[in-house]
Order: sequence, then C-alpha cells, then structure tokens
Amino acid sequence: MHYSQQFSGNDYASSKVRNSGAVLTGHFGIEEDPEMHSEFYIDKATLFSEPQTVFSLGRQLKDRLLNPDDIEVIVAPPPFGLFVALPLGIEMSCRVVHIDEHQNKLFVRRGSRRLIDGRKVLAVDSISISGGKLQTVSKLIETLGGEVVERAVLIDRGASHPAYATMNNRPTSLLRANLRILPRSECPGCIAGIKLSNEFGFASKRHGMMVEDSL
Repeated sequence: MHYSQQFSGNDYASSKVRNSGAVLTGHFGIEEDPEMHSEFYIDKATLFSEPQTVFSLGRQLKDRLLNPDDIEVIVAPPPFGLFVALPLGIEMSCRVVHIDEHQNKLFVRRGSRRLIDGRKVLAVDSISISGGKLQTVSKLIETLGGEVVERAVLIDRGASHPAYATMNNRPTSLLRANLRILPRSECPGCIAGIKLSNEFGFASKRHGMMVEDSL
C-alpha cells in the first residue's frame, strides 16, 4: 500500500498523521482482538506528542460532527481521549469532562457529575477499533443522567477490521485508517515466522465502570 492511501477522510489530517512518525510497520497483535494481527500500528504516544498537531486535528473533528450545536459537554476517557477533547472543546466553546480509570474501571470525579447530568454529551476518544471503550463511556454518561447525542474518534481503525467494519453506528471520525487487519491464519508476519512486537499491540484491558471515585 502506498503511504498516501493509509488514511481517508481528510487530506490535511492524513498528511499530519503519516508524517508524525506514529504509523509503525512490523508485526502487531490487535489490542481489541487478540486473534487479529496487522502489519501496522498507530503509536498514540508519538502521535499526541506534538501539541500543534494535536490541536489542529482536534479542532478539525468539529467539521465531521453531525449536530455540533446540540452538544453541551464533551466527555473523554483515558489515556488519550483528552488530547482530542480539549482542542475540540475550545473550538466548540464546550465544557470538557475527563474520565479517570482505577483498576480497569472508568469513573468520573464527584464534582464532574453535575456537569453531565441533564446535558447533551459528545463522547470522544482518540483511536478506536471496536468502539468498546466508547460504549462503556456512553453507559457511564447515561448512568450519570447525561444524553449521548454522538460518539466520535479522531481515527477509526475499525474500518479495516473484517468484522467491525460492518457494524452499525460506527463513531464519527476525522480519518478512517486503511491499515489492514487480518486473522492470524492470513497474517504475513505469522506466515513468515516473525515474532509479534513485544512493545506495541498488547491485548487491551476490558473496561468496567464506577459511578463515583471513592478513593
């Protein structure tokens, strides 16, 4: 695949991501589906290490939202959702609530509950394959009395997953990644006997939720 075809949806954003050095090549296990592998991995730590790029991409996501004027609060999960939510919140003049995590459970601080209750909320994350974390975030928002009017991500990697690509109600995204994801039986790295990366692509944690922080 030519590097210019790795992403679709926004040429400027695609160029920024490609040139950031965050798109790695090798042999990687997919975080949200251990039975699937890929020759590509998007390193979030590298992608979000450049403040100007972060704010530029986050602000552009607004133009992809279906009803941005309806949104009152933006809620983002760890560890990188806030990098998308903050510039988006500045662009939309919205409050931003950051979700915390403790022992694999997502929660909000007590003071944040009142910012969500009765509000129309955008749930936003950085990169998503299955959308599982955003679904947990949405349930937490609804538990706290908020109404999730839209879910959005900076990069939708699930678009190249053979199962997740056909899911209904995929999150709104600035970019769709065309970085193929394959079963282990069809994976070029596995066929060639190349070991999986031990630095990137570990199986992700399953997320539960807590209503309040009791620590």
